[in-house]
Amino acid sequence: TDYFPHFFYPVHDGLILARDPMTRECIYYNLKGEIVLKNLEEAYPFSCGLAKTKNGYINKQGEIVIPEVYFGTSFYYGVAMVKRTKDSVREIINTSGEKVFDINLPNDSYWCGFGESGYIYYYNYDLGRWGLVDTLGNSTFDYL
Repeated sequence: TDYFPHFFYPVHDGLILARDPMTRECIYYNLKGEIVLKNLEEAYPFSCGLAKTKNGYINKQGEIVIPEVYFGTSFYYGVAMVKRTKDSVREIINTSGEKVFDINLPNDSYWCGFGESGYIYYYNYDLGRWGLVDTLGNSTFDYL
């Protein structure tokens, strides 16, 4: 069989991310098909002008603008959820890397994500219930 070298992600922030499944190299292309950034390990699509990579969040010039974090999501509505170390609590940061608020879900029995309109939802596996906060940390409800 023929080897197709890249897996393409949908267009985000005007760039296309391609990942070579064999080498795991990540390459960003502009909409003209020109290579913008290459030779990246573990990169994700751009959102809000930033992309999560193995070494932290980069801008479209490939510069690291938010240093390495243990875990991080893509940016949604100008914020992302990160853990700075394996044992730290999750926090919500803005695109400057500044902490907006802690989302005090200290152990991995909780899960967190972003929904429509910028709300952050989380699930407490121990209680089997959902919670919701806005991007400023205001609780809309504790558990459903």
